[in-house]
Amino acid sequence: MNWKAKGLIQRTLSVLPGGVSCNHFLQKNFGQLRSDSAITSAFQADVTVLFERMARVGIDPATSRVLEIGTGWLPTFPLSLALAGFRNIYTVDIQPHLREAAVRRTLMALNACLDHPCFQYFATREQVHANYERMLRSENILAAANIIYSAPCNAAATGWKPGSLDLITSNNVFEHV
Repeated sequence: MNWKAKGLIQRTLSVLPGGVSCNHFLQKNFGQLRSDSAITSAFQADVTVLFERMARVGIDPATSRVLEIGTGWLPTFPLSLALAGFRNIYTVDIQPHLREAAVRRTLMALNACLDHPCFQYFATREQVHANYERMLRSENILAAANIIYSAPCNAAATGWKPGSLDLITSNNVFEHV
């Protein structure tokens, strides 16, 4: 779908009563929530590139604080960070799109990516698999993954002090702005 048309539809839905629920219905039946290909595609196109760049600049999973703006329906990047051993992961949405079922589905789809070499920038294969199993067994995956999800949240008004984050990233948000 043309990103401008999609953006117009989503903007309209965002101001209508029940629009967020309607948008969720459309995503489940016609959009990215229909299949797991959006998850593996986002991993291949975005996560692998970001991990390589993060490793190049020395982002440390044990101490770095990472913020993703625009979590959306599928938390591919935050869960990938958690699999790699990151401990301070923040992700925000202007609208509360994230559902526990989608979090679990995203994690399960990432199973196919666990042996990707990009994880080795930050963790061993065994650590990635152990993190996956620990999160998969948890009733609250986000808590087990050390992911703090805030929605509704305007990323410009979080109150974080300058320099308090080591990395701020955002994917696929401009179509909504």
